[in-house]
Amino acid sequence: MPERTVRMLIGTLALVLLASAMSGCTREHRHELLTFFFTGVEPLEPEGPEDDEAARARAEASLTRGERRAARIRENQTVVLRTQKWGHGPYAATQCELCHATGGSLAFRKDGAQAGGSSLALAGATRRLVAPLQELCFGCHTAKSIDVADALGLRLHGPVASGLCIGCHSPHQSSRRYMLRGKDNTELCEGCHDLAGIRERTPLHAQNGDQVCTACHNPHMGRSATNLKSEYDEKGGP
Repeated sequence: MPERTVRMLIGTLALVLLASAMSGCTREHRHELLTFFFTGVEPLEPEGPEDDEAARARAEASLTRGERRAARIRENQTVVLRTQKWGHGPYAATQCELCHATGGSLAFRKDGAQAGGSSLALAGATRRLVAPLQELCFGCHTAKSIDVADALGLRLHGPVASGLCIGCHSPHQSSRRYMLRGKDNTELCEGCHDLAGIRERTPLHAQNGDQVCTACHNPHMGRSATNLKSEYDEKGGP
């Protein structure tokens, strides 16, 4: 067999072996193989956004379920802590077990540093609560409970009476004082109440349309269904 033919067969075989080896290897390994067989191969460029995403996906796939959950919690908390100012007392103090049941491999950890030196890293968090949601908040916030309202002869705002405090308050952290949801009180109240319709139907509301609802109404309890401060001031008491 002529020497030229032998060289062509060897070259072809080398290319087949190279293509086979590159088909299942990493980006870095492919570049290493190319530089071994050929000269003038361009340097390996830094990974772009898509490569970064693929690398993160590969790294996450190698983690256990608990490790992936812990990583997501830490990432979310780091982002939120940079933008939100107010923290619910137990959450800010990493006393998550006051509201969440823990145990086994999903126990809470308090040994991880977060942004600003806060120790808010969790190894894992179950969504199980230590009490039904309708009762949970009243374990600490007793002044807003149904028993206290009954003792004072007061009516409770619907969400409070149902124990659904998280409809208005974030249970963990917020950019607003009192852990309030929404960008302001008007947006918060509009989540349930048709403020535009109320202003149209009631002249007094139409005249004071620029005021927030809590200027005249208690957010939690009052003497009547309207929770007017003129009848009972929630902050001042009877």
